[in-house]
Amino acid sequence: MAWQISLALLVSSVPLTVLVAGLLGNARNPTITAALLVGPIIGLLGFSQWSNFRKNEVDMYFCAFGAVAIASIMINGLPPPKSLSFFALSLAAYPACRFGPQLREPNAFIALTSIVVLIGTGASAIALISQWNDSHGKPLIFGLFDHAAAAFLFSLAILIISLVVENTLTPHKAAFVAVAIAIPIAVFAAAQVRFTFVALGFALLVGWLVVRRQQRLYVLAILGTVVLSTLFGLICRQNVSTQFLLQAIVPGSSSNAPAIVSTPPVQSLANAADPATIAHAAASRQINANLKRSGAECQETNNSISMRRTLISESLQILPRAGLFGIGLSSFAGVSCLMRDPHNSILQAAVEFGPLGGIFLALVIASVVRGLWMVRDDRASEVNFVLCSFTFVAVIDMAHGHLINEILFFAFAGYGSQLIGLARKERQLDH
Repeated sequence: MAWQISLALLVSSVPLTVLVAGLLGNARNPTITAALLVGPIIGLLGFSQWSNFRKNEVDMYFCAFGAVAIASIMINGLPPPKSLSFFALSLAAYPACRFGPQLREPNAFIALTSIVVLIGTGASAIALISQWNDSHGKPLIFGLFDHAAAAFLFSLAILIISLVVENTLTPHKAAFVAVAIAIPIAVFAAAQVRFTFVALGFALLVGWLVVRRQQRLYVLAILGTVVLSTLFGLICRQNVSTQFLLQAIVPGSSSNAPAIVSTPPVQSLANAADPATIAHAAASRQINANLKRSGAECQETNNSISMRRTLISESLQILPRAGLFGIGLSSFAGVSCLMRDPHNSILQAAVEFGPLGGIFLALVIASVVRGLWMVRDDRASEVNFVLCSFTFVAVIDMAHGHLINEILFFAFAGYGSQLIGLARKERQLDH
């Protein structure tokens, strides 16, 4: 149970940071942030079962990625202390979940995550009602965080996945889950959370593939509830939703759209370059002046698709000149005219750690997905939970990933590696 609680705290570390900071009225408290990230990792390590270790290809690709990252940092120079600390925590999440015990009944994980989601839904709803017609669009939770709804939805998504893939899912349980998630989904949709719903849809489709045949209809019913509740939430704030849609897909529409200033409590460290990051990038590589980009590209700060197009274009221009070990951790934001990371972890790894960094990170993803898929029938519920959760996190990383904030990515990668090793060991014993 203690390992489950630690895992639940790690999964909901950002929402918990929002809640604690909101109660204290302080948006940035390094002590709280550190405690809510380091504490669960220490707990996971402390309650792990080290005797179960059996190395596999995921471990090798992770170690190779870590080695390339360390070599890049040594060659290009140390990044700002915050960036280095968060990246170290991200890597530490892998061994923290790599040696976990078997979770036959994840009741404690589900209970704690449910409490976080319930409180987060209430806080989001209160902020949403009071700021219904606010030009900002996204409600400021506790008057501080406009990205908090996305953080709460992340915990809700993991909770839904854990319930959907249970072997004991029955029509009554599926109906209960559908009813229970309808209001939170609608609230977060009205709060203008977007891509997280796309990632959740992908994860639930994977869940539909891996559950037992008699349970697939229940999964589709829950997925349908997510879709309908999302549409309901968006329609309830039709004017704001339309503006955000235009802002995301139509060039030049941002002048009349609500302004977005996303400031999540943890992820904000990677959203824009601070002076230390810019200085680090300038010292590492003289690339900025050689990038080909138009003034319009650099001035677009509201159209999310245009911004990502610019970031990808800059990444592809830098990549051939980045060298074998890249330009260094947290350097891309300092040379980008948008002062942001590429929002794609693999692309960022290739630019900042070199081509091998991107390749090994991609191989970690591929090996976890393939390995869990191959053993999905051996430890059904737990394997399916990790497979779907890792899919959810990996899809988000393709549009919102930041290398210094990959704690949950590496946590579920380590957890997946553990289940792959245990399943293969059991197969050998059976034969």
